[in-house]
Amino acid sequence: MDEKVIVYSDKSMLKITGIKVKGLRPPELEAKLQEVFKRPVRLIGVTGDKVEMDVYGLDGEALLQKADGVVKAISFVEGITASNVVEIASSERSIEVDIEQARRRAQEPVVCGRERWLKPEQGE
Repeated sequence: MDEKVIVYSDKSMLKITGIKVKGLRPPELEAKLQEVFKRPVRLIGVTGDKVEMDVYGLDGEALLQKADGVVKAISFVEGITASNVVEIASSERSIEVDIEQARRRAQEPVVCGRERWLKPEQGE
């Protein structure tokens, strides 16, 4: 499982790893992430070597496929293409967070939401 779910939350662009997206529809994934984060989460897209998600009704720029038809990236936001999702996922400015780390950090009291993702975890 190598998918990265790209979301915007706490004034930060986050790359969520460790979550299974196969068979999920975008609203289900966003709801699942909001349960974990315990705050608003905006689903931007999903990227990986092989993304298996319900993608019916998306326009051509919302999907990035390899020559063999395997989906590499999906954008769920109007105005952001699948190529943009790949760029965001590879950007050093977007913060990579494992889903289990997100569960732990969602419980921490902080003044600024972005601070939650910038500080190292206990024991790191």
